Amino acid sequence: MNIFFLLYAILLAFAVLIIILPNTNSFTVDNDGQTMMKKCLEKNSSLDQNMNKSDCDFKRANLRNVNLEKINLSGADFSGADLTGSNLSYSNLTEAVFYGTNLREANLYGAELKNAKMDGAYLRDAVLENANLNGASLKHAYLYKSILVKTNLENSDASRANFCGQDLSHRILYGVNLDQADLRYANLAQSNLVSASLRHTDLSYANLFGADLSNNDLSFVNLSNSNLVEANLENSDLSGADLTKANLKNTKMTNTKLDENITINPKNKMIENHLNLHKYSSFPNANFTNMDLHGIEISESDFSGSDLTGTDLSGALMWGINLRDANLRGANLTLAYLSGADLSGADLSGADLSGADLSGADLSGVYADKTDFGFTTLYGSKFYGAYLSDVNLSNARIEGAIFTGVFMYNANLSKVDLRNSSFENAQIGTDLSGMDLSNSNLRNAYLHGASLNDANFTNTNLSWAYLNSAHMKNSNLRNANLYMTDLGAADLTNADLTNADLTQAYTKNAKISTAIIKDIKSDSCFHIDGFNKIICKITRTVIAHSPPYETTFVHRDNYVVKYP
Repeated sequence: MNIFFLLYAILLAFAVLIIILPNTNSFTVDNDGQTMMKKCLEKNSSLDQNMNKSDCDFKRANLRNVNLEKINLSGADFSGADLTGSNLSYSNLTEAVFYGTNLREANLYGAELKNAKMDGAYLRDAVLENANLNGASLKHAYLYKSILVKTNLENSDASRANFCGQDLSHRILYGVNLDQADLRYANLAQSNLVSASLRHTDLSYANLFGADLSNNDLSFVNLSNSNLVEANLENSDLSGADLTKANLKNTKMTNTKLDENITINPKNKMIENHLNLHKYSSFPNANFTNMDLHGIEISESDFSGSDLTGTDLSGALMWGINLRDANLRGANLTLAYLSGADLSGADLSGADLSGADLSGADLSGVYADKTDFGFTTLYGSKFYGAYLSDVNLSNARIEGAIFTGVFMYNANLSKVDLRNSSFENAQIGTDLSGMDLSNSNLRNAYLHGASLNDANFTNTNLSWAYLNSAHMKNSNLRNANLYMTDLGAADLTNADLTNADLTQAYTKNAKISTAIIKDIKSDSCFHIDGFNKIICKITRTVIAHSPPYETTFVHRDNYVVKYP
């Protein structure tokens, strides 16, 4: 009897130790930006602001108004992060990643951004004076009202970027890719655009006085109402260009290629009937159903709660527009510019957004049934609690996007790069077999019975995930975090669990006998002998929210779907 009480006391003490000892799980994600910065500094073994803080991971972090002046952050990843008002002046950001990052009003004076990836970055009102962006990628970036004085843009890729109204006068834009970029009203007087790529670029109302555009492919460029006085267009190809009302006084056009397609595009009659529709216009809760508004400019306008059912907004310029709670069922938004737009709570059922730019857009709580997101740009977009059923996301670019709490059922994810993605708390009913989800965050995800055969989960965070009865044959789970994961009845035949963390994981009835189990981190719950079973039972009893999780699991997020 004394031996029994002694054994019971030992087991009880062990259980207490489990509770009070800190969780050293290295995969725990802290979303607080300041904490992440502290960890980054500690990682580099110094709090010295001049030390190298390279390769730090700040994806989706909140770093608003943080001071990062004169820090070496080369190679750091800020994808989807919020750096509004932050100070990055004189910092070394060479090859840093800013997919869909919010850099509004950020100070990047004198920053070194050579070869940085800033696709879809929101840079409105940002200071880039004296910054070096040589070789940087700025595809789909929003640079409206940003300060570009003496900014080096040589050899950068700014295709489909927004430079509307920018002062780029007296600049050498050697090797800059400005294909399909928005340069309306821009000041490019005396600038050298030789070797710059300008195919399908919008230069309407731009000041190109004395600009050198010689020996260039200017096919289908919009030069309507532009000032081309004394500009050099010699040996350039203007096939299909729009020169309506352009000022061609003393313009040099020797050997310039012109064709019969140089005409004005017919005016949109529907837009003429609504002259109040323009940039900064305000029409909350208005009715615009079944209208033809293709190509319209309504950026930073308020259309919250409005009904746009069946409306044609293809190619429309809608940067920063407020479409919160709007009805866009069946709307045509192909190739629309919606960078920084607020679409939270909107109904997108049956809408076509193929090819649209949604970089940094807020799609939290949207209801999207049979919506086409094919070939969309979703850098840094937010899908918190969104309902995505039978949607097409094929070929979409989702770097830095956030799918926390999303309900995703039967989605087409073909040719989507899911590496480094965030599906925390998500409920996924989509076939992910063979998908590469390495380095992703699937913490607390609902994947009951999911098809995950041959998937790559290397370095992926699956802690607290519900993988009960999941099909995971031949899956790669090397270095994966499976802390507190429910793997009950999961099929892990021939799966590779090398170096995986299986602490407090639930594996009852899991097919794991042929899996590669090497150098794993585990505890009593992974062993089947009587003693460890008792320890595991006590542990699960005293620790709240331990697996197995209920099969009646409901969608865990903070959003209420408005269109059930």
